[in-house]
Amino acid sequence: MEKILNDKVDEHSEDLLKSIRTIVNIPSIKKNAEPDAPFGSDIKNALVKTLQIAENLGFRTVNLDNHIGYAQYGDGEGYIGVLGHLDVVKEGEGWKFPPFSGHIENGKMYGRGVLDNKGPIISALYGLYAIKEADLKIKKPIRIIFGTDEESGFSDIPYYLKREKPPVMGFTPDCKYPVVYAERGRANIQFQVTYDKINYEKRAEEFFNFLNSYILSSKNTGDRLGINFSDKEFGTMEMRNYSIGKE
Repeated sequence: MEKILNDKVDEHSEDLLKSIRTIVNIPSIKKNAEPDAPFGSDIKNALVKTLQIAENLGFRTVNLDNHIGYAQYGDGEGYIGVLGHLDVVKEGEGWKFPPFSGHIENGKMYGRGVLDNKGPIISALYGLYAIKEADLKIKKPIRIIFGTDEESGFSDIPYYLKREKPPVMGFTPDCKYPVVYAERGRANIQFQVTYDKINYEKRAEEFFNFLNSYILSSKNTGDRLGINFSDKEFGTMEMRNYSIGKE
């Protein structure tokens, strides 16, 4: 079976690269909502184009009002979900090649979204295509879900779950190998400090500067916030790029 799938993947590798480049070419950065484009026209275009690619591969596709979409292979109760996303962060600076070019050099493709997460989710789509082309029997339908708001808060997921049942199991090709079975999250921690009326603004500024320096100079384990955590099975929690803001 492994050889059959590998042969199918090799057979369609050029089409896979072409499809990834096609989606990378779309600068799908979140912008203001437009009619029929809740996260901006570029993200909508990326979703529509991706679903077109899936349709051309022979999959049944569904577009949930341009919030999120999916391609499915197989029928029956329950499904296995493979969740990725088509939105990207801003391109930033320092690129060797244009960030939305999908330039290929020395066996590598360059572009915003190649790794996070257009390349992996399109690869998952072609992996499912290999299963389909090899006519392998599956016990549950498999659904490739194309998210569109991962970088800005996951508002596409509640929209999806209000209209579709959740998968019975699944994974997301949006981390590292080997399998990672816990994702990092976000924490908002509030401090409230009371000062005497005399020189309170100056003292508040001094305290803020001290606290921020104290936090930023710490290890990435959260020990200085009192939330250092380690687990024998899951490993050590890491905190990165955190600082204290003030209102």
